[in-house]
Amino acid sequence: MRIVILCPDGEHYVGAQENGLLYAQPTSARCWEKFQLEELSDGRFALKTIECHPLPNQYVRAEAGGGGNLIADRTQPDEHEKFTLESLPEGRLAIRTVNDLYWRADQSGGGALDCGATVPDAWEAFTIQLV
Repeated sequence: MRIVILCPDGEHYVGAQENGLLYAQPTSARCWEKFQLEELSDGRFALKTIECHPLPNQYVRAEAGGGGNLIADRTQPDEHEKFTLESLPEGRLAIRTVNDLYWRADQSGGGALDCGATVPDAWEAFTIQLV
């Protein structure tokens, strides 16, 4: 299924830059802010860029399994490219890496994106929308 990920501030989207590095600055969802979500048999999911992106069909990975950047630069999903969704209040979701760290939008959106949070809080509460 094709999705966009809205940052905790409700104004910015997660996108993949031309080099594959994920960021949380766009205020509209264009090609670079759309991902293909693949549900996996173990209950986790993988995300990949779509055809119109400069790096098409690249899976998002958590650098070192968590603790660093998120980068779309893999052709197959392995452990660092698999994520788990956790429900949060108000219909929001936390995205957990294989090493139990969470995606985090700096300042809730409008800046950097990493996966270094140890617990889901305000900066880790995303909304996933189908497109």
